[in-house]
Amino acid sequence: LVAAGCYALHPALATGQGFLDRFELFADCKPMELFVEDLSEGAAEIGLTEGAIRAAAESRLRSARLYSEASDQYLYANVHVVNLDIGYAFSVRLEYNKQFFDPLSGLGGSATTWHRGSTGYSGNSGFILSQVSTLLDHFLVEFLRVNEAVCGKR
Repeated sequence: LVAAGCYALHPALATGQGFLDRFELFADCKPMELFVEDLSEGAAEIGLTEGAIRAAAESRLRSARLYSEASDQYLYANVHVVNLDIGYAFSVRLEYNKQFFDPLSGLGGSATTWHRGSTGYSGNSGFILSQVSTLLDHFLVEFLRVNEAVCGKR
């Protein structure tokens, strides 16, 4: 799922998918904030609400004990719905963002290290919400697998 050339790693560090998984998702099993982007007009037209998206995401994060209202890492959800002449098109994107520090420059910041998305045609808010839920489940499986040793101790 990662396009070739997206990451430039020193050959001695590039030890396969395990290294990339840890880079993208390892967070010492610390809880994260949740940000849900404001919805488009098309979402309102089909009855899709920010509250429904937030409830689906927050409940999954809470059940995994990964939700926090104040954290330096966060899960970002963006759902966009557009009313076309032929019906509704949608896109769903989840991004996991965590903090970085570069000891050489002394600079730090936040960056997206994991993202997945889905696109399609549907005017059914339940179907689009199920796409959000599927991506959330996929994220949690990957996040918990990478952080398993730490998460299992708490």
